Amino acid sequence: PTGLEKKPFNLMRWFAFLSLLCIALTSSVTATFLSQFLSRNLLERDAILTMELVNTILQTERGEHYFGAADEDYAKQHPDGPTEQDDFVKQILQLENAGSFFEGRSHDQANTEIEDFFHHVSQMPDVIRTHVYLRDHTIIWSSDANAIGTKVKDNQDLERAFAGNLNVVIEVSGETHKEEHAFFPRSGIQFVENYIPVWLDDRRSVWGVIELYRTPETLFKAIREGNQLVWASAAGGGAFLYLSLFWIVRRANLVIRRQQSQLIESETLATVGEMASAVAHGLRNPRASIRSSAELALDDESAPSVREPLVDIIQQADRMDHWVRDFLTSARPTVGDFAKVDLNEIVSRSADAFTTQATKAGIETVVETASDVPAVSGNATALTQALNSVIANAVEAMSGGGVLRLRTAPTQDRQAVDLTVTDTGKGMSAAQIRKAFQPFVTTKGAGLGLGLPLAKRIVERHGGVLSISSANSGGTAVILRIPVAA
Repeated sequence: PTGLEKKPFNLMRWFAFLSLLCIALTSSVTATFLSQFLSRNLLERDAILTMELVNTILQTERGEHYFGAADEDYAKQHPDGPTEQDDFVKQILQLENAGSFFEGRSHDQANTEIEDFFHHVSQMPDVIRTHVYLRDHTIIWSSDANAIGTKVKDNQDLERAFAGNLNVVIEVSGETHKEEHAFFPRSGIQFVENYIPVWLDDRRSVWGVIELYRTPETLFKAIREGNQLVWASAAGGGAFLYLSLFWIVRRANLVIRRQQSQLIESETLATVGEMASAVAHGLRNPRASIRSSAELALDDESAPSVREPLVDIIQQADRMDHWVRDFLTSARPTVGDFAKVDLNEIVSRSADAFTTQATKAGIETVVETASDVPAVSGNATALTQALNSVIANAVEAMSGGGVLRLRTAPTQDRQAVDLTVTDTGKGMSAAQIRKAFQPFVTTKGAGLGLGLPLAKRIVERHGGVLSISSANSGGTAVILRIPVAA
C-alpha cells in the first residue's frame, strides 16, 4: 500500500541540517565560554595589579609603621578632643594592632598622611569614585564627602573582601538598583567595581576595604577585541569544519549512489543473462526452422504473391536472432584482449552492414572519417557491436527517412578519438536522455532497451565515455570517445 511505503533516506539533507546545527551550537558554546573566561581573566589581572599597587603605596609611603601617633601625644596636641575631620583617624586608632600604628608620629601628621594615601588612590587612572570601609561596613573616607559615615548593609562582595578575597564586578549603570550607584549621571555606563582588601603589616589581617569604581576604556577595548577574535575564530573554525565535512560526505554520497547504480545494473544484467540462456535455448531452434522454411518457399517461383511475406518472415527471424545475441552479449564480459584498432575501418564496415536497411527506410548514410585518426586501444569486435547498437537506434528513430551521419575525429589533445553518430529523427527529451542507459527502458514499441546500455558498458570498459545530446528542433547525436593506443 502507498501509505506503508518508506521514503528513501536523504543523507545530504539530514547531514546538512544536523551537522550545521551541531557545529553552530558547539561553536557558540565554546565562544561564549572562552569570551567569558577571557573577560574574567583580564578583569582579575587588572584588579590584582590595582590591589598590589594600593598596598604598595600603603607600605612605601610610611614604611612598616605607616600611621604613627600615640594616643598620649595626640591628647596633648588636642586637649579639646578630635575634630570632625579626624573622626576616621580615631576609628583607625581603635583597630586591632593599632598600637603598632602611629608610633613616632603626631596625630596631625598621621591624619595628613592618611588623607594623602586615600587621595592618591582616588587619583588612580580611570577611577571615578572611591569608598574606604571599616570592618563594620562604615565608609570612613570617600571621594564623595556625602558618603562618609554611611553604613552599607547586605553587600556580599564587601564581606568577601573583608575575608581577604579580591572581588571584581563588571556592571552597567541602571541595570541594578543599588543606592551606591545613584551617582552615575545616566544609565548604560559600563564600569568595573573593585573591592580591594587593605592588609596590616603582618599580611594576615585586613584592616579595611577600598571600593573603586573604574571605567577602564583601554581594558574594555581589549576585552571587546578579544571577544571579537574569539567569536570570529569560532565562526571561521566552525565554517571550515562544516564545509570540510560537507565535502567529504557529499563525495561519499556520490560514491555510494554510483556504486548503488552499478550494483543495480549488475543485478539487472545478471538477470538478463539467466533470461538469455533460457530464451536462446527456447527460440533459436524454432527460429532457424522458420527461417529455413521461408527461404525454401522463397525459392519456389510458382507463388510470386507470397514472396513479400516470406521476405518479411526472414527479416523478422533475423531480428529475433539479433535480440537473442543482445541478451547473451549483455550478460557476459564483452571485452577481451586489447589491440590497436582502426576506428575508420570499423565505421566503414558498420555503414556497409546497415546500407540495405537504411536504403529501404529512405535514409541517406554519410560517412566522414578523418585521415589523421590515430589507432585506439580496444577490441574490434566489441567496438563494432557498440557502434552497431547506436546505428540501429538511429535508423529506428528515422522511420520516415532522414540522414545518418557517421564521423570520426581526434580530440584537441589527441588523447582520444570521437566517433559521432548523428540522426535527423525527432530527438530525445532531457528525461529520456537520463533514462537512456537504464536496461529495459525504451520508447520503441518493438525495442528491448538494451542497445545503449550495452554500448555504454563496452565503451567504459575501453576507458572511454559515451554521451548523448539532442536538439529541441530534432535530431540526436551520440558520441563514443575512445582513448588512443599507447
